[in-house]
Amino acid sequence: MNVTLRRFISGIISVSLLLTASGCGKEERVPDVDAAEQTQKQTGSESTASSAETEEAKTEITQVEETTAEETQIDEIQTYDTRVYDRILEQFYMLISDPEGDYDEVEGKMGVLEAAKTMDGKAALENIGYAIEDISGDGIPELLIGDIQGKDIPDLGTQIYTAYTISDGEPRLVFEGWYRNSYRYSGAGGFFYEGSASAASSAFGTYRLLPDGTSLSCEDFYFTDWSDESFSEIGVYHNTSGEWDKTVSEKMDITEEVLWQLEEELKQQNSENVELIPFSELHSSDGTSAY
Repeated sequence: MNVTLRRFISGIISVSLLLTASGCGKEERVPDVDAAEQTQKQTGSESTASSAETEEAKTEITQVEETTAEETQIDEIQTYDTRVYDRILEQFYMLISDPEGDYDEVEGKMGVLEAAKTMDGKAALENIGYAIEDISGDGIPELLIGDIQGKDIPDLGTQIYTAYTISDGEPRLVFEGWYRNSYRYSGAGGFFYEGSASAASSAFGTYRLLPDGTSLSCEDFYFTDWSDESFSEIGVYHNTSGEWDKTVSEKMDITEEVLWQLEEELKQQNSENVELIPFSELHSSDGTSAY
């Protein structure tokens, strides 16, 4: 074999070896790409898991904070000092026992006095009662004094003579009612009102305690009044402000008969009993306070 042929064969072998070496190099780099992708996937999974764990921890913290706030609120409601009503209860106990006494300083007494004067002291103490409970929903208990129904439903009543709440640590009169200006409890802080100013002027409506329990807010108010200057015709009026004022009211195109039917329907719909404690139980038999 001559030199030229040997060089040709040697060149072919060299090229073959070079091509084989290049192919092997490409195959070795593929796993490197797969490893990088796998690392990225693992990192992403770990990041997602970490994010989920963080959100779960935040949720648990929020739930704990809400539970703590709820428990604190419940504790405040349960431990609210109702002894602030002691003096008011004592005043009404004396007034009911002897309605002919001097009670000028007692607020909200008109309806209680009217009722007490129709009975002797013992019967009045048994038929007029009180309740202390939060009916406005603000966590502050109100004091309600009202009429206890007959013996068929003892210690229950709907007519409320007077209501108090607590403001700045002191009792505060919310409203008072009497024979021609009465309130009946309708549940959830609501009251049904009936009143009369004259033969031509009567009214009824629905009210609700404000969230802080300090006053009543009118929802609907219906009343009658003379509709002309000659005082020959009675008109029916409606507003949501609770005012006996025709200028701020809408005149309704209904008869008085329809109006009184509406009153009875609303009265039936807005009537709920309150469990009242008779004032006769305010003091025990030895004269000490039972409250």
